[in-house]
Amino acid sequence: MVVRTDILNNKFQKIDEADGLAWKWPTYYSMYVYGVKFMHYLADKYGEEKLMEFHRKMGRSPFLYMINHEAKKVFEPAQFESRRVHNRYSRAKKEGAPEAKTFYDIWNDWRSELLEKYAGEKARLEAEGLTEFEVVAKGGTILSSPAVSPDGKYLAYARARVQGPAELHLLNLETGDNKIIKKKQLATHISFSPDSKKVVYSAIGAHKTYYAFSDLYLYDIEAKKIEQLTKGKRAGDPAFSPDGKKIIFIKQDAGASLPYIYDIETKEISNIGLNSAEDTLDTRQFSNPAWSPDGKHIAVSSWQSIEPSHQIGQWDVYLMEIPNPKYQIQEMIKLTNDSAIDSHPMWSPDGKSLYFSSDRSGISNIYKIDFKGLRVTGHESRVTNVLTGAFQPAISPDGNTLYAQYYNGRGFDIRKTALAKSEIRNPKSEISSKFQIPNFKQDTTINSDNSESKQILQYQSKKYSPFGKSLLLPRFIIPTTLFLEDAVILGAFTGGTDALRRHGWTGGVNYRTDLSSYTGYFFNYSYSRYKPILTTGVMAYPSKYSTYTFCTATDANGNCTSSYTKALFEERLRGYGGISIPFGKKAVSASYFFEDKGSNFTDAEYNALNALGLAPRLGHYAGVTISAVYGDIEKYPASISSEKGRKLRTSLTITNRRLGGGTNNEQEVFAGDYREYLNLPWQNHVLAFRTSGGILWGDAPVQGTFTLGGALGEGAFGGGDSLYYFPLRGIPIASLSRSRALLFSTEYRIPLLSPQRGLGTTPFYLRNIHLAPFADYGNAWYASTNMWGNGKHFFDEFLLGVGAELRGDFVIGHGLPITGRFGYAIIIVNRDRITTVKDPLLNTSAENGMLVMQLGTAF
Repeated sequence: MVVRTDILNNKFQKIDEADGLAWKWPTYYSMYVYGVKFMHYLADKYGEEKLMEFHRKMGRSPFLYMINHEAKKVFEPAQFESRRVHNRYSRAKKEGAPEAKTFYDIWNDWRSELLEKYAGEKARLEAEGLTEFEVVAKGGTILSSPAVSPDGKYLAYARARVQGPAELHLLNLETGDNKIIKKKQLATHISFSPDSKKVVYSAIGAHKTYYAFSDLYLYDIEAKKIEQLTKGKRAGDPAFSPDGKKIIFIKQDAGASLPYIYDIETKEISNIGLNSAEDTLDTRQFSNPAWSPDGKHIAVSSWQSIEPSHQIGQWDVYLMEIPNPKYQIQEMIKLTNDSAIDSHPMWSPDGKSLYFSSDRSGISNIYKIDFKGLRVTGHESRVTNVLTGAFQPAISPDGNTLYAQYYNGRGFDIRKTALAKSEIRNPKSEISSKFQIPNFKQDTTINSDNSESKQILQYQSKKYSPFGKSLLLPRFIIPTTLFLEDAVILGAFTGGTDALRRHGWTGGVNYRTDLSSYTGYFFNYSYSRYKPILTTGVMAYPSKYSTYTFCTATDANGNCTSSYTKALFEERLRGYGGISIPFGKKAVSASYFFEDKGSNFTDAEYNALNALGLAPRLGHYAGVTISAVYGDIEKYPASISSEKGRKLRTSLTITNRRLGGGTNNEQEVFAGDYREYLNLPWQNHVLAFRTSGGILWGDAPVQGTFTLGGALGEGAFGGGDSLYYFPLRGIPIASLSRSRALLFSTEYRIPLLSPQRGLGTTPFYLRNIHLAPFADYGNAWYASTNMWGNGKHFFDEFLLGVGAELRGDFVIGHGLPITGRFGYAIIIVNRDRITTVKDPLLNTSAENGMLVMQLGTAF
């Protein structure tokens, strides 16, 4: 459908667009719809052996991303011969031999064949006569689950967006007023109560902190309130009974999806006789039940295994008879029987017809079966004829209008068509010759004794052990790179988990180019089966502070005649263990740590500084850290930044000799970071604010605790995530290192372009380009510094840096997102404080401004 529509709309994707990394439609689906079809084309064109040879070569090649290079060697390679040149032979291409085909050539060949194929298909369908549809609702990537109220006044539908949150809409068909019932929740099936006063729908929501389960929700149109009917039941596809007292829905349980009844008055859940998940597992699944107007029948779409040993089956429409008040199934009749996906059955208001969607013709359309009681009258027809696809039928109360989800080439909208016009189309039965109507009890019984199926289900039970290859063996290797202003940190990490993800570990190494004598490493283990989550680990890492000048020779007057400079690196080795408890949008944690701090200074250098009272405070630090986090930030696929909401992080660290630390290393350190994001009226424009600060009480180290300066980013290949780091653009990294710090930052983030393109088959993809003018206002100082009084005000020494960054959102490799930033920053308040500071990139005075070149988001 997607590829066909793109061909007909002249929107066929280039090979670099079809990797599923775009946020524009078809988003991640393109890697499946384009990728799978392209693999099929290669297999059909060159044979499956050639395709497998290509995959084997890629698997063995050390050049992980040179897929086009391998393709040229596999698909129609050029012919070569040996030619004698002087006293040796060389390999040369035969004269007249065809050129080796690249993936670009093959992709274009595929497109040409599709153009011819779908042009013919379009002509044929137009000759039959296309169904005329009218757009009812649009404006989202995917609009779905249309439902018409019994009084004909409302149309409810779900809206999924890439530029905003998911929404549940209620459209007044009389006035055109379109209200949003619920945001941030995507309804997957919608049904009105018989009195048109309530709407039941299913949606995925948070359950017990760690899970996301589908449950049932009830919206009261008059009271404008939503009630959650089920909690953690994996419930979906709800439909009201004709009397409005019951709701039939599908419940996922132990791998099986079965129909259940929810009683609105008693809030009890009961099965309808298909209560054995063991008997239906891997043999039948149900979806989209629809209650008949007389309340005696339920139409449902069901997948049934037709080849149990290979998990091969088909989706068909069935009719359940539930005539008794106990709502127990008496009989089930199979209405369709083909390899197509027959789904979303929907009754006509008079109960004489059943509509459903099916792709049996190669294009999804709406079909209809007419009934007289439980007997099919023999009149079955295709109701619509479209070039793209029509799904999820909904019928107006008068039975004259069909509403459906309609594929438009840019996603899905909701459209309508008059049934009186469409029913005359294709009056001859298309499906009666393709299926039989067997009695459910005869050969389609849920509990049928299929010996082959039974054998498949008989697995040996044993106690679960997490300590196997899945946990102990590394599952991946990810290289890392962090660019500083005057150095690069290189590293790699790996990890593993058990099958149930109760245990997990990560470990890695890193190396700084400006500290060649030191190699950092880390190892972390976590256990997350219960609350709280347990963690423990060890890490060795360096931290850079100020640069010192050492005099090596003096004249007779004591003046220094020879000197050298050396940057101080704390070389830290830390062991830790702790717990964390997430709940809702919040989380708290507590941990104990023991850390040994050394340095890269020699004994002579350390003693020289100690004599001057400038020696860094090293030795043992031990204590506890208590942290709290809150966040309700919103971000969408098309966003260039977090768009709405806030985030708060706080941390209190206490070190004490009673906890194992050194006598002179007793401290209390508090740090906090608050961020607010405001979305503006223009699409994806954002105002971002940040306030962060830190304060130390106790034994203050000479080298400081909080560092101010630079533009280190956050996230992948960043490095500025620490609460002890304050990025003030316009001065170099760690220009100030003190025991107290405060920073305010503001940015206006403006989207410019969204190329959504890659560089051919190379592992590089550009999503967005955006601009961010900014202002940073901050300072760092010692507790002994006079910040008040004597004509001095607190903010007198604060630095104000302003500038702008041009940013790009990239994806490298197989899906690693990275943000790159290039810009300019200059200090405009208290510039006299940086007269001796230089831009490490340009080696010019920072008074003239500094370049910003970093990876990672700003904040």
